[in-house]
Amino acid sequence: MVSRTIKTIPVLALMLVVTGCSSSSDSDKTEVLFIKHHLQECVGVAPRTCMLTRPSANADWTFMYSGIQGFVYEWGFDYEVRVRWRGVENPPADAPSRVYELESLNSKTPVPPGTLFDFTLRYGSGVELVDDGLYRLYGSREFSCAQADCQLLEELQAQGMAVLLEFAHDATGPLQLTQIKCADSPDIFSASCL
Repeated sequence: MVSRTIKTIPVLALMLVVTGCSSSSDSDKTEVLFIKHHLQECVGVAPRTCMLTRPSANADWTFMYSGIQGFVYEWGFDYEVRVRWRGVENPPADAPSRVYELESLNSKTPVPPGTLFDFTLRYGSGVELVDDGLYRLYGSREFSCAQADCQLLEELQAQGMAVLLEFAHDATGPLQLTQIKCADSPDIFSASCL
């Protein structure tokens, strides 16, 4: 009777190990992602910036709320990456439902200096003063602006206005704020400015 129990336990343990391994690897998927040359304001637990990604050159850009393990993002570059991802069962509230890991960096292409892009500031806390005429977006990328534009931006932020900004990339220095395209109250900003 004892020898029968001993034989059953290793077989059962082996079945659990094999089943556990196969369900884990079955949920891992790989895909190619294109990543845009600038971050964009998004909201998870709090306002912050997110990468803009898409699965093909013709698809719409979407926010990636999680990072990619093993990938270091730099403003001013368009990327093509291959990632491995797996779903997260029962993620905490406002946590990503997928975990991404870099499998390969297929390309990293700098955008030409002067490339323009829009950036929205809807929540009033995304710009911090670094030095006279030098600011930082959500603690990550610095930008400079003309004195009149800097002053107007500060006033709009103090009033709690949502703002649509246009920036230009600079190859070696901070971004350049080229214009404040639109500003309105946060509740009607999307309808009036976007």
